[in-house]
Parts: sequence; structure tokens; C-alpha cells
Amino acid sequence: MIAYGGYLGNDPVMDVAALAERVKRGEVRYAILGASRRPAEFDAWVRANGTPVDPTLWRSLPPEGRRPIALYDLKR
Repeated sequence: MIAYGGYLGNDPVMDVAALAERVKRGEVRYAILGASRRPAEFDAWVRANGTPVDPTLWRSLPPEGRRPIALYDLKR
């Protein structure tokens, strides 16, 4: 598991190229997107390369807030 952005969301853990390489090597399988300070290109890459996972498979409570989180499967 990688906490992109760290605890407060502004720690640049890795760039998009590093994420893509880790996904390619099978080190990262899922990404959660939601309210965060990540760069827009990170979210765009996840959306372009991942498949949204049905929330009924992983969420036990309804989403809160204006921007609910979404889980993406990055397996190819």
C-alpha cells in the first residue's frame, strides 16, 4: 500500500511514471481517488489505466461529502 501524499496529502511520494512502473511490476494493484491534493495528472492516469470497482464490493457506508472516494483496479 502506498499513501500518495502522506498523512496530510502534500508529500510527493512518487510521480506518475513511478506509479506506472510499480503497476507494471505488479507491486501496486489498487488506487483510491477522492478529495486530495494529488497532482491532476496522477488522477488522470489512474482513471485512464484503471477500472472502477463497484462500490457495493468494498464500501459499507454511503459516500459522504461533495467528492466521494472511488476505488480503481489497476490490474492489466
